[in-house]
Amino acid sequence: MFQYSKSLNHLRAELSLLDQKNLNFFQKFEESIELIRTAKNSLNMDVRKNGFRSIEDEIHFFKHIKPGLISLLIFYSTCLAAESVRSTFSKKDFKVLIKRKLRFIKAHFIEFPEFIT
Repeated sequence: MFQYSKSLNHLRAELSLLDQKNLNFFQKFEESIELIRTAKNSLNMDVRKNGFRSIEDEIHFFKHIKPGLISLLIFYSTCLAAESVRSTFSKKDFKVLIKRKLRFIKAHFIEFPEFIT
């Protein structure tokens, strides 16, 4: 189990290093998504190859590690999508779009509190 937690922590460190580079939004989001997908594929291969030592390890993986990885992928993908359409909106319309997306997310937090850790 420790190896899987270590993989997620390593990914977060790599994402932090991207913040230090002088990249524009698109480059940062695209590189982040690529790092996350690579880490996800690697983690999936490790799980298939090594499995879990115990049921508790498996529960921890699917309750904490995998959602952490997927949430990073969703976050960076959403940011990339928002930045991609930003130029087609006025400042006011873009602000409205972002507020709608935030309301959508908040509604899901309220509707599915069991998935929030």
